[in-house]
Amino acid sequence: MERTQSLRRRITKRRELPGAYEINVTPVLNLFICLIPFLLISAVFVQLSIIETDAPATSTATSTKAVSLAMVIISNQGMTVAGFGPIMKANKGTVRLPKKGKSYDYNGLTKLLEKLKQSDPKAEDLLIMAAPDIRYETIIAVMDAARQNPDGKALFPKAFFGGITS
Repeated sequence: MERTQSLRRRITKRRELPGAYEINVTPVLNLFICLIPFLLISAVFVQLSIIETDAPATSTATSTKAVSLAMVIISNQGMTVAGFGPIMKANKGTVRLPKKGKSYDYNGLTKLLEKLKQSDPKAEDLLIMAAPDIRYETIIAVMDAARQNPDGKALFPKAFFGGITS
């Protein structure tokens, strides 16, 4: 009888080995419970804006239709507009819009593009060429100025990009 009791004590009594510990995962789970809602809530505040542009279409068939394409060249000195219509013929094909102080003349660009649009109301394509050191914000501001006038009338909604190499 005594032998069975000592066996029973040995079986029921756990011997802990030195260096063996239980890992407590409760703090990690608490961290995840707090972190996941925070990340989900803050993800709403990160938004990206995309400006839709198309690549110029290439055609294998030769077209006899004349294309009315306006072009805006952005440099550190200002903007140069080239295009079609009587206003461009009067100015030898290009009109220069110098900078006003440190900023570009976006209102002058919109007015000039309105005059171009009057000479060909079906024209929608605009080629924007920028020097490599022109800021991204400047290019977007040119696109905004060329897309519509202050009254909301569409000017040149299809913008294409090119680069000026030195």
